[in-house]
Amino acid sequence: MEQTIQFSELDLLERYVAGSPAGVFVDVGSHIGGFSQRFAGGGWTVHAFEPDPSNFAELAENLAGFDDAVAVQKAVSNVTDASIVFYQSTEYWGIHSLAPFDDTHTQTIEVPVTRLDDYLRDAGVDHVDVLKVDTEGADKLALEGFDFSADKPRVVMAEYMDSRSSEHFGYTHHDVVKMMAGFGYVCFMADWAPVVRHSRREGGEGPFVFLSCVEYPTAHEPSWGNLIFVPESDKERFAEVLHQYMVELNAEIQATLNEGRGLIDGLGRKVEAQQARIAELDSAIAMRDQRREELDGAVGGRDDRITELQSAISSRDDRLDNLQGAIEGRDDRIKELESAVELRDDRIRELDGAIVGRDTRIGQLDQAVAGRDAKLEATSGELEEATEQLRRSESRLEQMQQDWDAMKAEAVGLRSELNAARRNMAVLAVVAAVLAVATLALALS
Repeated sequence: MEQTIQFSELDLLERYVAGSPAGVFVDVGSHIGGFSQRFAGGGWTVHAFEPDPSNFAELAENLAGFDDAVAVQKAVSNVTDASIVFYQSTEYWGIHSLAPFDDTHTQTIEVPVTRLDDYLRDAGVDHVDVLKVDTEGADKLALEGFDFSADKPRVVMAEYMDSRSSEHFGYTHHDVVKMMAGFGYVCFMADWAPVVRHSRREGGEGPFVFLSCVEYPTAHEPSWGNLIFVPESDKERFAEVLHQYMVELNAEIQATLNEGRGLIDGLGRKVEAQQARIAELDSAIAMRDQRREELDGAVGGRDDRITELQSAISSRDDRLDNLQGAIEGRDDRIKELESAVELRDDRIRELDGAIVGRDTRIGQLDQAVAGRDAKLEATSGELEEATEQLRRSESRLEQMQQDWDAMKAEAVGLRSELNAARRNMAVLAVVAAVLAVATLALALS
């Protein structure tokens, strides 16, 4: 749970002056008017000093609605002068100072400076009830510019940070306490943990951690905080107000802690429920892991089966390639046979032409025989010669007929081989189609 309760010097000052008539509040190093607005809202007369131009513009705007609030754009020190060097931080808007104590103090301006007693005299203020000083290290110098011998405010608060003031302004908080003790004041110290980050205009400062608020001195060497001075005669009353404030803060803190404990208990129950849920989820995850292992095994078996099928398909593909090669070889053989048949057909046609020529010759011979027969009648010698020629012609004709029959028989054989090759080709085509269907069936399964 976010911590929202913290010690506030402003709340403490308001409690201390509560019940008293509104008086004069002087705010040295007002920044943008956090303290001044609260006091002005309570009917107090406010004189707020801020030398930085940007911060002063916001301060003036914040106090514009209060008739008795005055914003003064001057630095406050132990001298009154027309101007003094003022160091501005380029990163943090709350640490502008009269000395360059931070690495971000890289730019300077000239600002007017005044002593408080000079300003108050000129402003016609003869008494200050509450004096608050926060000048980033030069706080003792501002207090030196107030005439405590002539006027004693009811409460004075000044910031301290020895690491800053001792190096750049030559004093520690002990010197401030000693000086104020000389005017009859006792000191209470609001002690804070070391600063982690200074304030930026866009936010992101702190965190600022409150440690204690006790009467000076502390049991340890403090880092920074605020010195709260009251007259010796008011010490007990301030201590009582401080005690009551701390009691209320502690009560609020205790209530917050109790609320936090309740939240922690509720969170504990939620954590237990979540742990039970986590156990259930772990069990479910274990079951899922077991199921995943089973599925991984099944997937591995399927992968092996797929590998086997792929191997079988590869073998079938090789077989198809071989059959395709055989079919291509048969196709080549068929082409060769077709070419041989064409050659035989050409030979047959040549023989047919020769036979036609022979038939023509036979006709001619028949005519010659007839002529010879006529002559034979004339002479027996010529007849016998013609008869012998006819016998020789018939012998040649019989030989040509035998050659013709042999060629026809060879042609019939070639046609039989061609038909057988065509039938084989058809069978191979059917086998290839069957193998393709089987391969597709295996791939689909």
